[in-house]
Amino acid sequence: MALKISREFKVGFYIVLALGILYWGINFLKGTDVFESGRVFYAVYDNTEGLTKAKAVQINGFQVGLIDDIYFHPNKTGKLVVKMLIQEEYPIAKNSVARIHSSGLLGEKTIALLLGNDAELAQNGDTLRSAIEGTLTDEVNKQVAPIKAKAEKLLGSLDTAVTLITGFLNEDTRNNFVRSFDNLRKTFENLEQSSDLLERYLAENKGSFDKLATNLESITTNLSANNSNITHVLNNLNEITDSLRKADIQATFTKVTSVADQLNTTLTRINSGEGSLGELINDDRLYENLNDAAADLDRLLLDIKYNPNKYFNVSLFGSKRFYSEEEIKAIEKEIKEREREEKDKKPTK
Repeated sequence: MALKISREFKVGFYIVLALGILYWGINFLKGTDVFESGRVFYAVYDNTEGLTKAKAVQINGFQVGLIDDIYFHPNKTGKLVVKMLIQEEYPIAKNSVARIHSSGLLGEKTIALLLGNDAELAQNGDTLRSAIEGTLTDEVNKQVAPIKAKAEKLLGSLDTAVTLITGFLNEDTRNNFVRSFDNLRKTFENLEQSSDLLERYLAENKGSFDKLATNLESITTNLSANNSNITHVLNNLNEITDSLRKADIQATFTKVTSVADQLNTTLTRINSGEGSLGELINDDRLYENLNDAAADLDRLLLDIKYNPNKYFNVSLFGSKRFYSEEEIKAIEKEIKEREREEKDKKPTK
């Protein structure tokens, strides 16, 4: 007797088959093969940067697995655990890094496995080290940030400079600038006039300058011709200098000082009246006696002049008249007055 399958069973079977095909199709579209097993690795992140399930896990840009699940860490720290299903049998070192990075311009997040160099391989269920790659925006901001800072600094400097220039170039300052440029213009005009005057002066005195150059050339020629004489003079001066350096100057000055001391002692003794010379200089009586002797000698000479017969008994002297002292004085006084009158009458040159 043949087994009869009811309609209800057939309908249920087809429904289950359709649901299975639908589940397999959905996972297939996600990149998950429900009939294929693989290794499971974990990574823990503070922030998954928008990473979602079913995103690719790549090694050097080649997909080796999928993100199987993302959930909060059981320790309640707020960190996120990413479960990766690796379907390829490629060996992964234990110190490899699971880095979240952007795989396109739109910022789609995937995980790139950066293979380590550890000899020990990661086993199924191990937790890999994690890292997050900066987004394109972050990289651009990182490159642009220094330029932005410099631009802001430059704009600030320009703003300060413009403020200073605006405050500096007030009406008084502008007037001062105008006057300064006017003074500069006048200065250049004066320099131009001075240059013209100098040029005319040089042109007018060209002959003098030529003569001066000729004289300088002649002097130079003479110096060159007398070079040996000049050298001889310098050598003589050098010999004199050497002689003076070798001379005992100190002994000479010592002797001069000794002589000066002796002379000073002698003059002191003379001033104090010691010795004949000291008595002659300092004794008033000797001076008076000498003065009296000179007066007596003068009277004697006058008496001999007017009364020669008194001393010489010779007829050659003429008359034997004798003049008294008063008469001789009167005659001498008359002669001196007559000589003074004649001297006054002579014209002065």
